[in-house]
Amino acid sequence: MGKTHPIRIARALDLGGLRRLGTSESAIAYVKDRAGHNRRSAIDAGNARRKLGWERAVTLDQGMAATVEWYQGNSAWLDEVASGEHQAYQE
Repeated sequence: MGKTHPIRIARALDLGGLRRLGTSESAIAYVKDRAGHNRRSAIDAGNARRKLGWERAVTLDQGMAATVEWYQGNSAWLDEVASGEHQAYQE
């Protein structure tokens, strides 16, 4: 939900999968920002902690690893979504 300190997108990608997939940050293509693009975005989990008693269950490293593992284990679903087949189901 949020971190107590900022993290670069490239760092999150590294944590999440680049290392686990056997590639590196050199695989990332940096592009020029779009007009009106947010320079940064952050979530403050303080309200969720105070008002809901929320506490994180996993670290960012653990969550990113679990996300990569889920996608690797559900490649048929990902192929279907990428192909557009899922849209016929929603119509």
